[in-house]
Amino acid sequence: SEVLFIHVVRTHMQQQRTSSGFITALADKQISSALASFHATPEKTWSVESLASTAGMSRSTFADKFHKLVNMTPMAYVTCWRMQTAHRLLAENKEPVIKVAEQSGYQSEAAFAKVFKKHFGYGPGKVRKGELTR
Repeated sequence: SEVLFIHVVRTHMQQQRTSSGFITALADKQISSALASFHATPEKTWSVESLASTAGMSRSTFADKFHKLVNMTPMAYVTCWRMQTAHRLLAENKEPVIKVAEQSGYQSEAAFAKVFKKHFGYGPGKVRKGELTR
């Protein structure tokens, strides 16, 4: 069974190298460098330019490669990750919404709430009050 498991994992990884997906992006040295930097400091003001610089790539080459591997644009990924993290923080913590917004890379509660509502279809207050669970 162990040998079979090793063959299954090996086959999966070989298929991932030729396709796209988050695992493939993590296997790419440049893209994984940008992802690691972003994940370490999501509150930082990130842009395609700063992510590309972290990866040691040009902006357009980085954006194209990121999209090909992750199946979304770099900034869509940044927003999605921030919103998922913010949702979890709102549900688990009692910190003020502005603190969650700041930890998620937003300087104002209003801007954060607008993006949050657009992303989830409801505002952060509903999560804070325990009206919704994901």
